[in-house]
Amino acid sequence: MFYGDFVSNFFSLDSILFALFDILTLFQGRLFTLSEFFRLEYQNRIVLGEWKKVHWLEWKVSIGLSTIN
Repeated sequence: MFYGDFVSNFFSLDSILFALFDILTLFQGRLFTLSEFFRLEYQNRIVLGEWKKVHWLEWKVSIGLSTIN
């Protein structure tokens, strides 16, 4: 996709499309993993009957700490 001199071809259509495709595919896996984690965690809490205020607070704190790292 990036052929010839990079600076002169940077704004060509194929370079722009490649950059958009690269950005979308880079973040797609991470967003899917995060949404899948929330869905599974929610289902596990409902199935196990642990949807109490104390567990909800622990769950929120663990999510907050995992996003900091």
